[in-house]
Amino acid sequence: MLLLGAAAIGATVLRVLFLGRSFSMDEVHSIRLAQQDWSAFVATVFTDQANMALYYWLLRIWRMIGENEATIRLLSVLSAIAVIPVIYAIGTHLFGRQAGLLGAVLTAVNAYHVQYAQYARSYSLVVFLVALSTWFFVRGIEERSATHWVGYVFASVLAVYSHFFALFVLAAHAVSLLFLPRREIPWTPLLRSVMIIGCAFLPLAAFVVTRDRGQIAWVPPPHPTNVIGVFYVLAGGTGRLAEAGTIGKALFLEYFALCVIAVAAAAKGWARSRTSFELWRYGLPVVWLFVPIMLAYAISQFKPIFVAYYLIVSLPALMLLGASGLAVLPRNLTSIMLAVLVAFAMHEVFAYYAAGQTEDLRGASYRTLETALPGDALLFYAPYADNAFAYYRGRFPGPAPTLTVLPRGSKVPADTRRVWLFLSEDEPYRTEIRSLQASLVRRYSSIMTWKFAGVQLLLYSNDHVDR
Repeated sequence: MLLLGAAAIGATVLRVLFLGRSFSMDEVHSIRLAQQDWSAFVATVFTDQANMALYYWLLRIWRMIGENEATIRLLSVLSAIAVIPVIYAIGTHLFGRQAGLLGAVLTAVNAYHVQYAQYARSYSLVVFLVALSTWFFVRGIEERSATHWVGYVFASVLAVYSHFFALFVLAAHAVSLLFLPRREIPWTPLLRSVMIIGCAFLPLAAFVVTRDRGQIAWVPPPHPTNVIGVFYVLAGGTGRLAEAGTIGKALFLEYFALCVIAVAAAAKGWARSRTSFELWRYGLPVVWLFVPIMLAYAISQFKPIFVAYYLIVSLPALMLLGASGLAVLPRNLTSIMLAVLVAFAMHEVFAYYAAGQTEDLRGASYRTLETALPGDALLFYAPYADNAFAYYRGRFPGPAPTLTVLPRGSKVPADTRRVWLFLSEDEPYRTEIRSLQASLVRRYSSIMTWKFAGVQLLLYSNDHVDR
């Protein structure tokens, strides 16, 4: 328990560093939604933003504590820390206490988990809830306790209301039953739980069928290499696999080797008996890892939904497989491989820290408010940048000038002397942005540019003072 506590403390330290960075576009979307009055909030969640609904409700309550970046993100940090003992419990029950502790340690130092623990979105919450659901599922299968099945229902429903991709983990639970003898499956409580969960999901099913307004129309069709990329980031790699350094690739390969060892152990169980509890214990994390990825890829052939960070629901499975592979090795080899894994993982964590924030909306907004003059116009060609500006305008430490915010695509009034333009790095707007810039250059003779992470700020002026 002391070692588990040390892992939890280490996980906490890694996840609270640099929490005060500027919000990204998506994070601002979360908090601006939570800031709406009750009627607007309920209408938005039920008609347009049902995915992550649970997180938005929790954030609406949580923001009463404070609305700065660190406080808002602390909600995600707490979920990320809470998953550590759950992974320990699952690993201990499936593979023994050593494997449980190894799984907790590997999760604590995983850079991908650290990244989304510091993100004001639902991803660390859904990881915690699918792990909790799996824990109740394991206990319900092996001990046939009604209490565990009740816990399974609650955790599963909350998980799917925190992110739709949790459904794929529940599908993996169902697939894992193929590894068990039929007589060993507690059919009555299992089917009762499935029926209750299904009824609870009916509102979400209705939303998916009737409220598709292109919310994820930005997702491109996946390429087979994207599947490998998902395994790379789940192992704790930072950035894209094509740009990975030697350490990131080595970390990915070591996890691959440990998964092969775990699957080999499962194969031995298969050789002894085609269905058994021993085989199921290895089969559960295997299908938990692969089924969500395979389902997302298959569905994406008709409607693209394959996004790496949506598939973070499979991260605990990879940590458990890696831990089970380590646990079956000789003790000395286990210690060496664990030390290497932790060293490589920490390298990727520090690489994530060094990369800094992806979008410095605070810096761009504050620069505008510090430099703008009354009557200046603002144009936003970055998704949700108008929400970001409104949020940081409310937190600006000094008096804010009166500015005219122009809707995207609108024309700049003829009497406007200065125009501010927020640009993002998103490709879909490139043609539109170039056309707009060309029209502004024809009208204004002075241009100033500031570059921030993920955002570019331009000032167009025909004022002689600026020139």
